[in-house]
Amino acid sequence: MMIPLRNHTLVNTAQVEQARQVISGVYCDHKLAPTGTAARREPFHAIHNFVPLGDVSLSYMAYSSEVAINPGYLQDFYLLQLPLQQSRARIATGAEDFVSENRRASLINPEDKTSMVWSGGCRQLMVQIRKSAVEEELARLTCSEVKKPLAFSPLISLDDNPRMDSWWRYVQFLVADVDQGSFMSLGPAEKQNLKQTLIGNLLYAAHHNYSQRLDEGGCTVVPRQVKRAEAYMLENLANSISIDDLVAVSGASARSLFEAFKRYRGLPPMKRLQQFRLEAAHRELQCAAAGETVTDILSRLGISQQGRFAALYKHSFGETPSQTLKRS
Repeated sequence: MMIPLRNHTLVNTAQVEQARQVISGVYCDHKLAPTGTAARREPFHAIHNFVPLGDVSLSYMAYSSEVAINPGYLQDFYLLQLPLQQSRARIATGAEDFVSENRRASLINPEDKTSMVWSGGCRQLMVQIRKSAVEEELARLTCSEVKKPLAFSPLISLDDNPRMDSWWRYVQFLVADVDQGSFMSLGPAEKQNLKQTLIGNLLYAAHHNYSQRLDEGGCTVVPRQVKRAEAYMLENLANSISIDDLVAVSGASARSLFEAFKRYRGLPPMKRLQQFRLEAAHRELQCAAAGETVTDILSRLGISQQGRFAALYKHSFGETPSQTLKRS
């Protein structure tokens, strides 16, 4: 079997501390140690192949010997893990303790304290999704603010949940596309659509505390004042826009406009404008012309407080504007 994401190796080492440090930089600081007889007899070797895709990342990870992994709390991301071919991991997360193997995947919530023991030779395909991106998509699909933390059921049987089986096959398709080189040729809009599909389908397929709301139909028709305000935002991103401007073009009072945005977008109007500008900046930085600077692009979008915007950008996309520009 070909190793997934084989051209994107982040670490390939027989040193435990080197593996721990590099992998901590991708996920979160954690403890990593060979366990039991493995610590005395079996040679340690770790491989981690990693492809960042904005709010989503794809990974392949393998340990030659049994290891204990203790990340504690993930804090700002969800982590999905699918064991590959006779791989096995015991996972304790939140109030649950289970074995993940034979088409039994795991989904770890950011707020759940977690520890794991991967058996020798365990290999897993992994998907990391930024918490803020999942919550934003949930708010969009339900047209309501996410007030309580989104909590997934951590054990997923693909045999009992055909929708999650389909979701993982979609992930494996993306991995194969990355390995063949065709994924990287996609434009920003295409990648954004793939990311939104991945997160949206996960929300519909996996069981969580908002599942009933989604099954009941999520959003109703978005009201006209929201559509008018959003159209004005998109047409005037480079200009200064105030709440008074949005009230004028929408034909609604400030209070009713605020309530409509909170209900149907999960965000107040000015936060929605901020979201549009972040997305526009991300697209333009990814497709920047030779010689363009971050200042050029942000100024073109009417962004004056560029230091503060850069901090919001990093929170949304996991990297600074200059890092995105450098990769373009």
